Amino acid sequence: MWFVMAAAAVLTGMMMTSCDKDDEIFPKEVIESEVLDQGIDEQVEEQVGTDGTQLSYESWIVVKGITRAAFENKVSVTLNNTLNNVNKEIEVSSWESGDATISVTCKAGESRKNGDFVTVLDSIMVCRVQYPNFSFDYELVYQVGLYDDGVTKQTMPYHKYENIVNNGCELSELDDVTENGKAYKRQRCAHSITVTFNGKQYTVSSELVLKKEVKGEDMLLSSKVVDEGVSFSETDSWSGELVSWIMLEQTWSESGIKQIKKEVVLKNDMLETTGFSTNELATMPGPNDFVIKQENADPGRLEKREADGFTIQQYGYNVTVRLNEKASGKTLVYMPYEFVYEKATYQDEKLTYEMPFRHYENPQSSFTAESWNLGEGGMYSMKLGISFSIQFGEKTYSDSERYTFFYGEQR
Repeated sequence: MWFVMAAAAVLTGMMMTSCDKDDEIFPKEVIESEVLDQGIDEQVEEQVGTDGTQLSYESWIVVKGITRAAFENKVSVTLNNTLNNVNKEIEVSSWESGDATISVTCKAGESRKNGDFVTVLDSIMVCRVQYPNFSFDYELVYQVGLYDDGVTKQTMPYHKYENIVNNGCELSELDDVTENGKAYKRQRCAHSITVTFNGKQYTVSSELVLKKEVKGEDMLLSSKVVDEGVSFSETDSWSGELVSWIMLEQTWSESGIKQIKKEVVLKNDMLETTGFSTNELATMPGPNDFVIKQENADPGRLEKREADGFTIQQYGYNVTVRLNEKASGKTLVYMPYEFVYEKATYQDEKLTYEMPFRHYENPQSSFTAESWNLGEGGMYSMKLGISFSIQFGEKTYSDSERYTFFYGEQR
């Protein structure tokens, strides 16, 4: 009797152990289930390395259901997203410059089980950057969790990349190389894009080496101005030098895209001129009986010269200031001013461009007159001042003269 009871106990223990193992190997069959809640952890962990950036966060759902007994479980999974930097060498057929376009497509990657009911899928957002002479891809990996217990199927919450912005490419020259008996010109292209993930911006970078086989003469294909400016250097009170410059982006058939700064020195000056004045008056006008007149002549061409790809044209600009009696129209003071300034034109095989410049402008003149003063011997005198100013760019030049007029029979 004791032997039978012992054997029964052993058999019962074997059966219980066998059932427990079956539950571990084969998940319990779900009879009913429904999703009660879902969400994403707001905290995203970042790991930044030379190859890119990895972003990890937890996605979860709460599932209520019935197997052999009722259950309510929180099912969570950690999703890993990867922003992969790009490092590659690209052979190009030309150095044609231009703007890039970006197109976005998606493709499926690998998948893996995570627990009994969750499958993690790798989704890849492919951002193709297309230039006129080459293209390359950024592969932005984001993971999606799929819950499937046989009754309920649900895509778990996840973050996706948004707002892709092209930051452009910065080119720089590299040393030439020879590979397999062929000579190559090379350029470095540093490119990046910015993407938004969970409300935060991330930068994805590429380090590209562009190479072109050297086959013939290096010819200029295109030339355009990407920046320009002037800087003024005053040499004395009425003259100065203007450094005019442009930044060119040139595309060459063999050496590729280059940025070249071209500058030229332009001179401005006032020439010496001779005026006149009279200090004797036939009448005795009052301070308000004078009028100042200003004559501005149109600029005229003077000398021309060539220098380092520039044609430099000199211009003359004349301004005449007269102080007249109102009644008679007689000129009492004659003050001529003659100015010269220069303009330059740049020219290469593909471009003709007028360089930035400054010139004389906005001449202004005025006068002040004092009352008559009776001196010794019955001689009257009046002092009168004339002021003149003109602008050259941001610089203002000015001149002033004082004159004394006399009236009477004695000196």
